[in-house]
Amino acid sequence: MNFNTSVDLQKLPVDFHIMGSPVGDGTWFAQGRYINDDGVSLNIDKNYNSYSVYAQYDGTQITVRFGLDAKATNKFDSQKNCYYVNENDNLGSLSIYNTKNLKID
Repeated sequence: MNFNTSVDLQKLPVDFHIMGSPVGDGTWFAQGRYINDDGVSLNIDKNYNSYSVYAQYDGTQITVRFGLDAKATNKFDSQKNCYYVNENDNLGSLSIYNTKNLKID
């Protein structure tokens, strides 16, 4: 697909790439925030969704958690039954990288 504008990107689900920070003994964690708005509204109050993202590897398993911190209450979609700004509110893929093996830790 050819992308020329941010509107083009908003037609597809978002991809997350997680690169954890080493904690010790091969364990790691990562955290961040993802904000999705329509890219047009100057006042984003009630026009954006904010997600917290947390991931960790405890030496045995990887845990990834997403939380919804702010809801686009002006963008409620009754057909989807959720606060939906655009396709960027959908997860396309989730990639987790071993930064130590990539030598970028």
